[in-house]
Amino acid sequence: MYRLKKNSANCTVLKSLVSLQKINEILSEHLKDRALGFVMTRIKMASKSKYGLRWSCTGKSLALSFHHASSKIYRLISKLFRLPSVSTLRKNMSSLDLKPGLSSKYFASFKSKSYIYDTQ
Repeated sequence: MYRLKKNSANCTVLKSLVSLQKINEILSEHLKDRALGFVMTRIKMASKSKYGLRWSCTGKSLALSFHHASSKIYRLISKLFRLPSVSTLRKNMSSLDLKPGLSSKYFASFKSKSYIYDTQ
């Protein structure tokens, strides 16, 4: 009995992996990379307990961009998909080393991306 139960559990895991691969193939035809990653991550996390979720940096940054755009949008999307909590996003932001003022790194990046050339 034990071996049969163990084998049947392994079969259901393989079925779910195959179905995830099929879903990934179908969605990759219609979605871009970032949106596909978001949807596939949410599908994988749907079966996990809310206490066992581990968020990647890209997942946190995407959720932070939703929250920054509008807290109402964030609440709406969090009802449809599992997203990191606002407290998780705050902890993530507090760990960043941000200082007031302008940084020379930003100016160098802006200069390399700008189309204005010095004619002198």
